[in-house]
Amino acid sequence: MAKRYLDTDPLSGTRHYVDYDPVDDALHYITEYDPTELLRHNHFMRTEQPRSTMGKDMVFVARLPINVLLDLQRRGIFQDKKAYLRWLEDNPKFKTWDGRLI
Repeated sequence: MAKRYLDTDPLSGTRHYVDYDPVDDALHYITEYDPTELLRHNHFMRTEQPRSTMGKDMVFVARLPINVLLDLQRRGIFQDKKAYLRWLEDNPKFKTWDGRLI
C-alpha cells in the first residue's frame, strides 16, 4: 500500500501519512515537515523586528522545528546549555536574534 495522506497541521507545518508494509505486517505513521515558513519568519525576526528593551537576558533567540529539537535532545545537546548555545551559533538560520549567544 502506498502511503496515504491523513492531515496537515497548519500551525506547525507538519503533514501526516500512514503506510502499511505487508512484508513486515507493520503500519507506519509518517510525519513530514517543511521548515520553509519557520526559517523565513526566523530571518524576518532576526533582521526586521525591533530589538527588545528588556535587556539581554529577556531576548527571544531561536525557534526550531520539532524534529530538530527532538534530535538535539536525543544527542544530549539541548540539555547542555553551553552545547546548545554553541549549536545555535553554528546554525544561525534557527536564531531569531542576531547577537552572540556565547
